[in-house]
Amino acid sequence: MRSYPPRALLAEVRILERFNSLSVFVEDATKHNYYKELITRLMDHQVTIRKVFPCNGRLGVIRAAGDQRFNRFKHKIFIVDGDLYLLCGERQAPPSNVLVLDKYCVENYFICLDAAYELAVECECTLSQGQVARRLALRTWLRDTTRVLAPLFIWYAVAHDLNASIKTVSISGLRFLENGKDVVSMELVKKRIDEIKNSLERVYGSREVKKRLNRILRMSKKHSDKTNSISGKSYLMPLLWKRLASRSSFKDEHGMTMRLVRRCNLSGAQHIKEAIDACLVGSSSLSPVT
Repeated sequence: MRSYPPRALLAEVRILERFNSLSVFVEDATKHNYYKELITRLMDHQVTIRKVFPCNGRLGVIRAAGDQRFNRFKHKIFIVDGDLYLLCGERQAPPSNVLVLDKYCVENYFICLDAAYELAVECECTLSQGQVARRLALRTWLRDTTRVLAPLFIWYAVAHDLNASIKTVSISGLRFLENGKDVVSMELVKKRIDEIKNSLERVYGSREVKKRLNRILRMSKKHSDKTNSISGKSYLMPLLWKRLASRSSFKDEHGMTMRLVRRCNLSGAQHIKEAIDACLVGSSSLSPVT
């Protein structure tokens, strides 16, 4: 899906208004079908979405939400990822009509282990369901993966909070797998944490880095499920695919996320439904996640 400059975006929304009972504005052009399917399921197919509108990133969504020219469209919702702001906090609170996801990104809502298990079972011709379940051990895998990656994302948040030019979530989670395995290496993660820590301390000083770290550690305690603070797009989804591909006959790397969107349990996404309900009855004010 292409993204457009603000003027072209406004024209496209106007053209497609008669086909969309809800206009949805998001950050990323690649998430069109994810949001379309997610929202359609959440709303029990009571809304029509022909196209979701990408806005060239988080700031693009926020700018569109504050653009008075979009006020003429009655039913609309502006959505941004929770991102590293879940851990380090917002530099400036988004407008009240922007929905901030309470997970790192929309892909986090699709990390549904029961649905992933079903995908693996469908691909097996000889193994029993019990054998597949024992091979995958998905709950143990997710628990261990989260435990190892959570400290890394704390340090990613420290770097983000300092506005440091350090690669963070642009690195795929597959980079941290133990050689030839589907398990995240604690050693590789620790090595990356040390690299980030040393780099930040050289630039900002150990005292400032420690102050930011302690503040983010305090904020992280608000999140009981640490999985929500880890990128689903670049970490959890690729790692889940690797787990399925290594231990079952499931190999659909490119289709896995979309197949999970259509099967996942949506109980964790009810706040999105509530925000859409408010938009459909005419309320334009949403409460950002803090």
